[in-house]
Amino acid sequence: MSDDDIVVDTEADLGDGETTPEAKLKKLRTERDEARKHATEHLAGWQRAKADYINLERRMRESGGEVKRITIAALVLDILQAYDSLQLAMAHAAGTPSEVGIRATLKQLDDALLAHGVKKIEPKKGDTFDPHTHEPMQTVATDSKEEDNTVDTTLQIGFSIDDMVIRPARVSIYHLN
Repeated sequence: MSDDDIVVDTEADLGDGETTPEAKLKKLRTERDEARKHATEHLAGWQRAKADYINLERRMRESGGEVKRITIAALVLDILQAYDSLQLAMAHAAGTPSEVGIRATLKQLDDALLAHGVKKIEPKKGDTFDPHTHEPMQTVATDSKEEDNTVDTTLQIGFSIDDMVIRPARVSIYHLN
């Protein structure tokens, strides 16, 4: 049965001052159409709000990870001087009883950093120079094309977290004469 098939009892008391059944029917149809319009607007608003909430949750998860990375990077930068001092102390303590304790302390520190996603950048002799992860501190002349633009020595290790370099490895590189 469609809206146009509605039968109005002309004998019924309209009770609201309407004079004809047709006028009452017209008023009811107008109210129904308004109610549908409001329901559609409310549904659209609810759907937008739900989509906004889902996007906000996603952004919060993503930015939370970024905040964590930046916080860890800041902490690593703060402790690098102490880390470098331990590395230097270990080099000077080579072959002495102190070396064992320093090596154990560095291992604990390395393990803690790795547990938080921090990785060392330790290029080896012959690795190709990478300007994104290496900082050239000096050049060493070479006559070999194979050695050109490769690492000679790592002077100081670097650190990264995910794809973010916290500190590049400081290296000397071969440069073709």
